[in-house]
Amino acid sequence: MRVSEVLRFFLRIWTKTLLLSCCLCAELVSSAAGLDVVPVLEGSDAILNCSPSHKADLRSMTFDWKKDGKLEVFLYDKGRHYSNGRRGQDQRFQGRVSLFEDELRNGNASIRIRDTRVGDSGTYSCIFPSQDERFLVQLVVQPVFKDRSSENRDAISRVHPEILDATEAGVPLKCEVEGAFPEPQVWWEDDGGKRYEAVRKPRRQGDGPYDITVIANVTRTASRLFSCVVVQKEIHHEIRKEIYVPEKMFQVCEDHTSDKVTWLVVGGVIGGVSVGVIVGLAMTLLNNR
Repeated sequence: MRVSEVLRFFLRIWTKTLLLSCCLCAELVSSAAGLDVVPVLEGSDAILNCSPSHKADLRSMTFDWKKDGKLEVFLYDKGRHYSNGRRGQDQRFQGRVSLFEDELRNGNASIRIRDTRVGDSGTYSCIFPSQDERFLVQLVVQPVFKDRSSENRDAISRVHPEILDATEAGVPLKCEVEGAFPEPQVWWEDDGGKRYEAVRKPRRQGDGPYDITVIANVTRTASRLFSCVVVQKEIHHEIRKEIYVPEKMFQVCEDHTSDKVTWLVVGGVIGGVSVGVIVGLAMTLLNNR
């Protein structure tokens, strides 16, 4: 066996041993920390559980919830807390955090965070100073697609829907998006979620933002309500601009189609008559010879 092959063999063994050691260390750290992972969707409520080992009545005790070891989330001190006048709570949690007061006597120090935000994600510690106990909870807030124009300056808000002149193909709806970055996805859909095929015309100067025009022919629905949907996946931004198409627009579309059919029928009749006349004349000339 060559020296290089021996070295590669021992290198593989060493790498596997190192990876196994890292995994075991991670499991030991997680177990020692007692880390509880709580995943929730943005906008929903999150319950962070905490109960000391002694399960004693907590109404006359003190416990403190902190985020990432420094942000004051909720402090309970022998009946006084942020929900009944105590000061010092971080403003990001004001009015959104509460405890289960009826459960304090059962040793339950859990809290509820309402209307979770992506920024709420992090490690929360539930601390009992007198008992020298600490419990850790990892909150993971999964972002959802929603209108973020009020919280993110990159979230597009300039969306302009418009009804164009009806044709036999349908009623064309135009949606113009101005100054968008990152580049968004844009489409037309009805109130049932059906998407329509569209012509997409993006424009951009250099590294500047995108201007996008999307035109789609729509057909009559029960509500005649359509939405231009703009999505920027990178920042989880979605905005919808609705437009109502009057019944008369679809009637114009049908009139165009009816007129076209009528002219096709008339053209067919005239063509048929012309062919008959020509054939008749030809037969007459042949018989006169």
